[in-house]
Amino acid sequence: MGALPWGHIIELLRLKDPAVRDWYAQQTLEKNWKLQVLEHQITCIVPASRPTPRPPTRSRYPCDRRWRSSVSRS
Repeated sequence: MGALPWGHIIELLRLKDPAVRDWYAQQTLEKNWKLQVLEHQITCIVPASRPTPRPPTRSRYPCDRRWRSSVSRS
């Protein structure tokens, strides 16, 4: 985690599982995620229970719950 900015480190320290924290740190360095992207990935993409060996499957759409709740179903 030494090469990450402080904001990223603070966000990663909120994760309880060290393996998950290390996975996110590695992904952040490899993919050059900004802090907002890291926050989004933590909340929406990878299950917090354990890291995955490859990027998880995800929807093409953002997981913004506010957007989903505002969409009306016909």
